[in-house]
Amino acid sequence: MNSRAWLGIDLSLNALAIAGLGYDSVLKKNVGPCFRSVQWHKDDDYFSRLYQLSLIQNEIMPLLYEMNMFLNLDKIYIAQEEPWPLGLASRGVGQSQTLKQQAEMSGALLAGLLRYGYRNIYQIHSAWWKKLVADDLGITTHHSKWGKGIEGKMRCKEWALNPGYAFLGLFENEVPVWPDLIADSKNGGRKPQPANSRAKPLQPDDRYQALPMATWMYLEERGAKFSGST
Repeated sequence: MNSRAWLGIDLSLNALAIAGLGYDSVLKKNVGPCFRSVQWHKDDDYFSRLYQLSLIQNEIMPLLYEMNMFLNLDKIYIAQEEPWPLGLASRGVGQSQTLKQQAEMSGALLAGLLRYGYRNIYQIHSAWWKKLVADDLGITTHHSKWGKGIEGKMRCKEWALNPGYAFLGLFENEVPVWPDLIADSKNGGRKPQPANSRAKPLQPDDRYQALPMATWMYLEERGAKFSGST
């Protein structure tokens, strides 16, 4: 197999997170996972966020350099979660402004990827990477097993920190332990939970969610039987 990289991108109104896995055909070994992340706060200009996403190459290239991967763009495969599940807007769920901004930010990201020449882009449903995580954890994605609220959100962290899951044990780097995120009352958005904080976590670090997307992309490109590729 030739050298290649598989990236997972998690995007919200508050953060951008990228996880990368790779294969070096010269050294004949898997490399990664490696990560990049950006956090935004309430005072960060919305159009500046869109501009930053349109320059997504500024985040992807340092990630590839960290992995020592110098690849043609056709050897880079990218999975990004769709901005919201199909049919959500038609059901009237959520605020229209939030949905509008999620769609615009996703569009700026995709346009940036296309502008820089990436073509192997998969926009995936959250159920696809959650199915991968659930299978490895020995549960299902049904809320009775997956969990609701913070319990369900923590599943990707639980999965990522066990190197035996989803072939991550085949890669050379351990996944770091990052603090959970809590509300940032001063700056808006979210921030890592300080060691002495008793605040209730809202979610794990976004990079834990990007990692199963990269793993899904790895398995999909390698020929595993996953459906829904676009």
